Amino acid sequence: MSAIEVLPGPHALTGERALRHAARWTDALRGVASVRDLPVPDTPADRELRLLAGMLGGDRLLDAPVPLPLPDTSAIRADADRMLARYGRDGDGERYAHIGDDTRAEVLGWDLPALVADATGLRVSPRLRLYFARDDAGGVGFRLDSRRFGDLRLVVPLDPVGTTLIAGPAGIRGYRGPVLFDGVCVPHGRAPGTSARSLNIGLRRLGPQRAADLFRVPCTTA
Repeated sequence: MSAIEVLPGPHALTGERALRHAARWTDALRGVASVRDLPVPDTPADRELRLLAGMLGGDRLLDAPVPLPLPDTSAIRADADRMLARYGRDGDGERYAHIGDDTRAEVLGWDLPALVADATGLRVSPRLRLYFARDDAGGVGFRLDSRRFGDLRLVVPLDPVGTTLIAGPAGIRGYRGPVLFDGVCVPHGRAPGTSARSLNIGLRRLGPQRAADLFRVPCTTA
């Protein structure tokens, strides 16, 4: 999978402007479609969702979501349970929590900048935003990320029942394994599951003006 040409747009937004952009589009997307009752193909709701996805897609950094091969994640599942139980907060249809030290060490060992560069041709900073999430059967509605989280989102399911939903001009597709996509420009959500856990990682694209980020530094939590 290759990167596509980057155009001026949402990826240039910062601060409150980035938050407002994501919030407005998230409201619009959720007014059209629900992850609990996905629109039937060729219905008005389906056509409107595909239209919105097409309008947003012109500025995306990747031409399509990229399934990303990762090492076994069983080592961080206990950490996810512990952090969600002790420190979890509810919001936006899910329970979420910062990662623990075990997960931080595991993720740093993956060398995500190298994996992303090999899979997409994009350079990303080693500074990561990470959090655990758990959907207790309700699903997480379609949304756009604020660029404050990252230019790209990597969703790492920790349970086989978890499905990441991604909407595009051709319709909705579900991904069961780790998947990397442009969360700023691509509508995404989580299908209803039974206490499905995931690790969500925000990655910031590196440009010439951000060469200092090439230095390896500890990852940070969301």
